[in-house]
Amino acid sequence: YEEEGYEAIDEYDGDISNKVSIKEEDNKIIYSVSDSSGNKEEVNRNIKYEDLDKPEITLNGKNEVTIYKGSEYQDSGYTATDACDGDLTSKVKVTNNIDANKNGKYSVTYEVTDEAGNSNSVERIVNVIDKPVYNYNNNGGNSTGKIILTFDDGPSALTSTILDILDSEGVRATFFVTQNVYSYPSTVQRAHNSGNVIALHTYTHNYATIYSSVDNYFSDLNKISDAVYNTIGVRPKYIRFPGGSSNTISRNYCVGIMSTLTNEVLSRGYNYFDWNVDSNDAAGAVNNSNAIYSNVVNNLSHNKTNMVLMHDSGGHSATVNALRSIIQYGKNNGYTFGVIDDNTANVRHGVNN
Repeated sequence: YEEEGYEAIDEYDGDISNKVSIKEEDNKIIYSVSDSSGNKEEVNRNIKYEDLDKPEITLNGKNEVTIYKGSEYQDSGYTATDACDGDLTSKVKVTNNIDANKNGKYSVTYEVTDEAGNSNSVERIVNVIDKPVYNYNNNGGNSTGKIILTFDDGPSALTSTILDILDSEGVRATFFVTQNVYSYPSTVQRAHNSGNVIALHTYTHNYATIYSSVDNYFSDLNKISDAVYNTIGVRPKYIRFPGGSSNTISRNYCVGIMSTLTNEVLSRGYNYFDWNVDSNDAAGAVNNSNAIYSNVVNNLSHNKTNMVLMHDSGGHSATVNALRSIIQYGKNNGYTFGVIDDNTANVRHGVNN
């Protein structure tokens, strides 16, 4: 409520508007005033509150997606909120006219109504197309249409389950590890022995420390290199910067450090990799397996090496739950899987600091 103003006039005292006291009680505003003789007057303004705003619906993932004919559409999810009623996600009605066995453009409609009767709807477009036929050189590190699954911030108790899935699917992945290698040495040894690649992420994952100076960064990198060497007897040369080479948080600790580090790691014999497919499992989709799946498969392309970012640190059970479906989608849609090696395309972001 925005006050519309008031005036208090007394026959003896004149204008006494500055002596008015205001109190809000239930659905009314109470105005009280007394003159110099103690005479008191009180009036009420009744307030009627109306909710005239529509609720908002936000779609996870893209507003337009493509699936291959004969495959199953999996929705990446949504949220609905209202200024008065709060979270209305559970009240969203979802309908679609998708015929996955017929090429065409279809729509998924999301509708919700708040308690005041205000309604809103949004639409996601789903294109159904024929699955293309591709021929790949499975041995070519730079062959387009390859999926490279990468996991950051581990290992953890979840990593062994990830390895179970990879083994059963005949797929290998690249793990950018932290100091947790000391907590799960047998898991790291198993990953290495079964053909997965162990790469370097960070020892501490403390941005304030590693990005405060070049010396501090390499001190941290050397510590994680030692940890891996002490575990599997190999010193990896593939690295991933915490936050990626495009991170801007490093500006808070040292302006321009990423511009220096991206050149310095190369001069010291390392090769760094970012990603071009983000599962978003460290942000909005952390607890949503369907969204993680959609974020990956909807951003795969047969025209690039698909470097997929996921996480195997604690709290990422949703990633584990989505992994097999992601792998099976890739197999069913003409993709091959690989790990980072010396022939892998340099998937790198633009440096922003």
